[in-house]
Amino acid sequence: MAPQRSVRLSLKKPTYAVCVVGVETSVDVHSDVPKGAETFGVSGSSGVEVFMVYDPARVTVPTGKSRWPLDASVEVTVSVDTASKDLNDLKVKVSYFGPHDGGALGQSALFLTGVDISLDVDTHRTGKVKRSHGDKKTWRWGPEGYGAVLLVNCDRDSVTSRGPDLTNSQLASLDDLQDMSPMVLSCDGPDSLFDSHKLVLSMPFSDSKRVGVFCARGGNSLEDYKQVLGPQHLSYEVERQRGERKISFFVEGLTFPDADFLGMVSLSVSLVDTGTLPEVPLFTDTVAFRMAPWIMTPNTQPPLELYACSVVDSHGPNKKFLEDMSDLALKTNCKLIICPQIENRSDRWIQDEMEFGYTEAPHKSFPVVFDSPRNRGLKHFPYKRILGPDFGYVTREILFAGASSLDSFGNLDVSPPVTVGGKQYPLGRILIGSSFPKSGGRRMAKVVRDFLQAQQVQAPVELYSDWLSVGHVDEFLSFVPTSDRKGFRLLLASPSACLRLFQEKKEEGYGEAAQFDGLSHQENRSINEMLADRQLRSDSLYVQKCIDWNREVLKRELGLTERDIVDIPQLFSLKDSYAEAFFPDMVRVQKKVISCRWGPAGSAGLPVGVPEERAAGHRDLGGACGPLQHVFAFWADIERLHQWFSARASLSPKGIFLLLRGLDQGSYRHLEGAVRAQPPSLHRAAPQRRAFFSPKWKKGSVFWFWCFGLPFLGLPRTLAPHWLLPSVAPEASRRAHSSCLSGCH
Repeated sequence: MAPQRSVRLSLKKPTYAVCVVGVETSVDVHSDVPKGAETFGVSGSSGVEVFMVYDPARVTVPTGKSRWPLDASVEVTVSVDTASKDLNDLKVKVSYFGPHDGGALGQSALFLTGVDISLDVDTHRTGKVKRSHGDKKTWRWGPEGYGAVLLVNCDRDSVTSRGPDLTNSQLASLDDLQDMSPMVLSCDGPDSLFDSHKLVLSMPFSDSKRVGVFCARGGNSLEDYKQVLGPQHLSYEVERQRGERKISFFVEGLTFPDADFLGMVSLSVSLVDTGTLPEVPLFTDTVAFRMAPWIMTPNTQPPLELYACSVVDSHGPNKKFLEDMSDLALKTNCKLIICPQIENRSDRWIQDEMEFGYTEAPHKSFPVVFDSPRNRGLKHFPYKRILGPDFGYVTREILFAGASSLDSFGNLDVSPPVTVGGKQYPLGRILIGSSFPKSGGRRMAKVVRDFLQAQQVQAPVELYSDWLSVGHVDEFLSFVPTSDRKGFRLLLASPSACLRLFQEKKEEGYGEAAQFDGLSHQENRSINEMLADRQLRSDSLYVQKCIDWNREVLKRELGLTERDIVDIPQLFSLKDSYAEAFFPDMVRVQKKVISCRWGPAGSAGLPVGVPEERAAGHRDLGGACGPLQHVFAFWADIERLHQWFSARASLSPKGIFLLLRGLDQGSYRHLEGAVRAQPPSLHRAAPQRRAFFSPKWKKGSVFWFWCFGLPFLGLPRTLAPHWLLPSVAPEASRRAHSSCLSGCH
């Protein structure tokens, strides 16, 4: 609200003023007073409320004729409770009296015109605009909080548009209005008042590149909507029609929060008196919005859709793989979308090119793809093929340097919901790989880290992944869903577990079991040979220290205990001081989870086409994760993989956990086909909880899963809307624990 106005009265002529409904106006009764006057009295016509403001310690409330002393600190304020029908139809009279009883020594008259001006948005976050008389300029998180939420209009609702809707200054589709937050201007009062007064909608210069406002005038055609505020328009003189009491606007966000933008924007409307020079604003009403953040979802939810790349390499085309995946997608009610080689330009690593998330306001939510700055063969795929109706797009580019491997989104993950030391993270915490603290190694680009940090609702945690040649967190960790109270387990690669497992198998008589058996371009290695390889053992133990350092960070920052972590046997070898997987790692192994309801629930799964001496080791691994109720299968060749899928696609398990064994890099690439999940057109499910003032909790956000490096998409569990979070102060973790990682930097 504008500061309280003061109206000065005159004994010689009436005073005229405009009074906004619900806003108090101060009346100056001391400036023009008759000679000899010591007291005064005030009366108002119907529709006017008069308030006396005084210090009870100095002033005694008068009785009888209610005459107030002029020499004391007594102030008069008035307000009106409804808009006037005609100009000056409300009256306030002030009478002045001398020390003795008798008639008034003089009188002042104040004629008021009541006008109802209010700018309203969805302050209460119900999905609808309601009139609010409270504080609309501030914004507060949490179930008891308030303040409107604004979506970034980053989808493309019209097929004729070249870019996201936020780049258009003209409305290209009426559907685009659903992505905007409604705003209503109330402007009730005598029409003749607006001949000498105007309404001006405005925003701060700093917000002009972050907000666009469209005004609805007339019918339902595109021409009836025009942009009135935006990068080229800081203010707009409202075109009020005679008799018009409400004017509708639609507000769009133009950018997500970032390092230079905390996410808060504001809009104001002012009632301006045009009869004065300079023109004077009589009243201003301001509303605040918070830009809805981009939110990642965990890979612990059932899939709905998947993307696959068609590639041809030295092993030939992956046509058979795509055909089998198409059959599998059909049987599991998943939509398969294939990116042809002409579009992927032989870049199969779609999981590194993009990450899926969503944005959400009380009235609408939709998925948003985050395009990484790696910019390789798939550079244009997210923008050209995924951006569309109710499917948004966002990216961050590195301006002055090329992208490193750590800028790929295999180096970006998010945990399921966690509670850490009593503090809840209902949307999980983002995990990114980085260098060892203070070591000066490789880090994800600052522009990407700043973006993730600025979203506020998933406080990022930086892990140490620079010890890896590629440097991605998905090479050594993943999350899988469970049916217990925790809801998930963290899988961590473990060279120590692998060496222990090999030693056990050696003692059981399986020391000659061969790794890479049957691969023409990979030398066979028996268990005995690997255990005798001092360099391999040394490399893997060094890697174990690196993983253990991350283990402690994850336990601390995600509130995990050892019971929440499952060690997955894995060996690594060093090449030029960086680690590479000795056989398929977490990208090719642990993260290949399909929570698709296939296979018998809870069974440990039997190896397929694997000799008994090799199957024994597999059973140990399956038993270690058996309580997670995932099915494990181990593959020695691709054909048996297809057979296994065909035999089990019609069953209904809790999930399948696939370990690819005996596949070198080339065979793995031939098999995997590079698939990534695509979010569905998000729908709303029936509410399962009532979130205080929010009537609905949303269901249906974006995540991905891996199967041979193939992520899938599905609906998440019911999660709290981001505006209900009790505390989302920016927080990142990059604390050193050098004691548990000596020499890893």
